[in-house]
Amino acid sequence: MVTMDMMKTFDKLYVAAVALFIYFLSMSIKTIYGLRIELVPRTSVDSVLFPKNLTIEEIHQRIVDLSRARTFHLASASVAKSSQNTLNREPETLKPPISSSPLAILYLTKMSIGSSKFSPYLVVDTGVYDTWLQCEGCKSCFPVKGGSFSAQQSKSYHASSCNDPLCFDKSCFRNLCSYNWMYRDGGLLKGVLGTDSFTFNGGNSTGITFPTLAFGCAYESQNIIFGGYIGSENVISGVFGLGAGQRSILKQLETVTDLRFSYCLPSWTFPNGSSTFLRFGPDAQITGDDKRKVQTISLMPNMSRYYVNVTGISVDEKRLDINPGLFKLKNDGSGGFAIDSGVGPTLLVPDAYSVLRTQMIRNFFRYAWHPIEGKETPYDLCFKAASSAGNIDVKIPSMTIHFQGGDLAVGSNSVFESIDGLLCLIFQPTEQLGPNLLGAFQQANNRFLFDVKKSTVSFVPETCNEK
Repeated sequence: MVTMDMMKTFDKLYVAAVALFIYFLSMSIKTIYGLRIELVPRTSVDSVLFPKNLTIEEIHQRIVDLSRARTFHLASASVAKSSQNTLNREPETLKPPISSSPLAILYLTKMSIGSSKFSPYLVVDTGVYDTWLQCEGCKSCFPVKGGSFSAQQSKSYHASSCNDPLCFDKSCFRNLCSYNWMYRDGGLLKGVLGTDSFTFNGGNSTGITFPTLAFGCAYESQNIIFGGYIGSENVISGVFGLGAGQRSILKQLETVTDLRFSYCLPSWTFPNGSSTFLRFGPDAQITGDDKRKVQTISLMPNMSRYYVNVTGISVDEKRLDINPGLFKLKNDGSGGFAIDSGVGPTLLVPDAYSVLRTQMIRNFFRYAWHPIEGKETPYDLCFKAASSAGNIDVKIPSMTIHFQGGDLAVGSNSVFESIDGLLCLIFQPTEQLGPNLLGAFQQANNRFLFDVKKSTVSFVPETCNEK
């Protein structure tokens, strides 16, 4: 016999079940619409490296220095891998004014971490899988405006135990999982692996919160720099890793990200640049039409960076005489061609760059334009329009980067930039050992979709003006 008390209990259970269903439904709707986070150019927020009084030429110079500092570190890592004396030997030809650092990266992101709502800027690194923050109470700290993350103040923070599946090397201290990371430039992190809530806003006022994401909480930060000019106004607190390892956000949130992400970088408008979004999972879509064909090429599998197979370069549809071997990844880890939005200009090994440079000089010789010499310019090759050109319609060259399986068209406005009356080739030479890097300037106004599960990257022309 069903009593009144039993009916009341049933009603309460029914209401609770409906509430639980609505909660999970709302979460699934968020998942369906995907996840996105904002990508912010350093030029707009890093007042230490890019103060507001810089000229356009000075901004370009610092972007070039930042990019060369990053590739200098990568070249150093290649040398170290192939050398018995891994700590002492460095490339000789590339000595950037900004300190060599793997963290000399052009794009940042921001999120809210923990119950304390700590909201740091993190550099977005596609070459590592770990996310880490400097934590309050650290030794040998780098300065952070507003302070470092306080694990003690966040009620949702938990230090990971040695038995945690993401505690890889099982290096422990008082049964806590130690977090240790050493960069090739001498940067050293020591701390604890922990978990906390991460809230990603991505243009949504409420944001999406994930309660237990693992990250490194660094209590010792030695020689950690983000490309130089670091001081009390530094706003960068750590790294957001976009590699494909087990501890990456991509992998930890695999049910949401499906191991895929996309972005569309806008053209660089100085002095501040424009923000855009990293999109994950179902939100990471790419579409074309009759005029804009989506092309898909293979990523090199099981690599820490997003390497692709490049077979050549054309200028105005003329294939340049560049040895394709200059773009190949070698067994010792040197060379290769990676897609890297962390650098501004595309960087090519000297033997490839010199062929491109020579062709550009020939192109402009017909207009009596000659390379600028005896004056410091942010880029290696700059021209000043000669008055003798008269009313001749000067054609600025376009380019094509040929991949195995596809071609990336690079418009003339992403090949040359007008800087204080000069026209500069926004490509740069890098160290002989490479790697070659496809930079943000040449990726502009194309949507790229990286599918780690399929080991592919797709791209299509798109006007990138996301708000």
